[in-house]
Amino acid sequence: MQSPKETTISSEVTLTAAAPRGGGASRATIWYLQWLRALGAVAIVLLHAVRAVELAPALVAVSPALIYGESLAIIPLTRWAVPVFFMMSGALMLDPARSMPARKLVRHVWRIVFVLLTFGLAFCIIEAGYDARSLNGQVLLTALVNLLTGHSWDHLWYLYATIGLYLVTPLLRWLVRKVSWPGVLALCLVSWLLCCVPSSLMILGWVDGGVAALDSACGWAFPLPYYLTGYVLHHEDGHLTGLRSARLVLYALGAGALILMVWLASAYGLTQFSMPEQVLILPYGVACFVAARQLLDKRQIGARWISVLADYSLGIYVIHPLFGHLLIYPLAIQQLAISAGVPGVLALQLAIVLLGVFASMLITEAARTIPAFKGKM
Repeated sequence: MQSPKETTISSEVTLTAAAPRGGGASRATIWYLQWLRALGAVAIVLLHAVRAVELAPALVAVSPALIYGESLAIIPLTRWAVPVFFMMSGALMLDPARSMPARKLVRHVWRIVFVLLTFGLAFCIIEAGYDARSLNGQVLLTALVNLLTGHSWDHLWYLYATIGLYLVTPLLRWLVRKVSWPGVLALCLVSWLLCCVPSSLMILGWVDGGVAALDSACGWAFPLPYYLTGYVLHHEDGHLTGLRSARLVLYALGAGALILMVWLASAYGLTQFSMPEQVLILPYGVACFVAARQLLDKRQIGARWISVLADYSLGIYVIHPLFGHLLIYPLAIQQLAISAGVPGVLALQLAIVLLGVFASMLITEAARTIPAFKGKM
C-alpha cells in the first residue's frame, strides 16, 4: 500500500518531541521553531493530499491540468518541511549548552521506537492484511518483519532516519565542540555533497562506477547534512544571518534551487529533485529556516493555534496518511468525486487535508489518555 510520503518547547522543539499540553507555551518558547514545526506538519498533510490523488489514475484523468498545477505548487509550498524538521532536531540535539546524557538520549530513541511499535505496526498490519485480504498469523508475522526491516508505510521513513540521527548524536556533539565554527560549516558542505550529489547525478543520467559507488556508500546518510546545518543555522551567532548581505546570498541560493526544481519538474517531469535525498532541496530549506528565524525569532511572535498544532505535530505526521487511504481506496468515493468533476476532486483533497489534521489530532489526544503513551505523542 503506497503512503500518500522533552519536553518543553524550549528544550525540544522537533517533530518527534512532545510540546506542553493544552497548547500552552513555556516562557522560553522558541517561536520561530514552533511556527516551522506547526506549519511543517500541515504542509506534509497538504503534500500527501495531492500525492494521494496523483496515485489514483481515474481521478487524475478527470482533472489532469489541476493535478499538474498542484504537483508543481507543492514543491515550494510543502517540500521544505521534512528538511526543516531535520534541521530543527539538529539545532537542539547538538546544542553544546544542553545536557545530553546517555539516559536522556535513550529516552528520545525509545519515544520513536514506541511510536513505530504501536502506530507503525498497526499500519503494517493494515497493509499486509489488505494485500492478503485476510488477517491471520502469517499476516501478523509479515507485518512485524516489514516493521523491523523498515518496509512500513512510506512516510514513516522519517522516524527510522531520526533514530539513526539520535544514535550518532554523541559523536556529532563531540565534533561540534572540538571543531571550529568554519570547520563545522565545512562538514555540512562536504556531507551535503557526498550524500546528495551522487543521487542527483544518477537521476540526470551521469552514471559511472564511481558515482554509483559513492551513492551506495553515502546516499543513505542524506539526513546528516540537514541535522548539522540546523545546528549551524541556530547557533551561528551572526556569522551567516547577522549580516544582511549574507542572508541575501542564502535567500538567492534558495530561490535559485527552487526555480531549478520547478523547472526540472515542469520541463522534464523530474519531480524527484524536490525529495530530501536530492541536492537542491537543502538550499531551499536553509532559506526557509533563515527567513523564519529572521522574521520571528527576535520579535518572538507567537499564537495559541501555532502552539496547539506544534503540540500535535508528531501525531499529525504519523497518522494522517490513514485518511488519504480511507478516502481514496473506496471506489464509491472516487466515483462520487469523479461525477462532480474538478470541484469533486478538490473537495476530496480538502476532506483529506481536514481529516488528516483534525482527526489525527483527535486520535493523538485519545492515545494520550493511555498511560503507556504519556510523553510519547
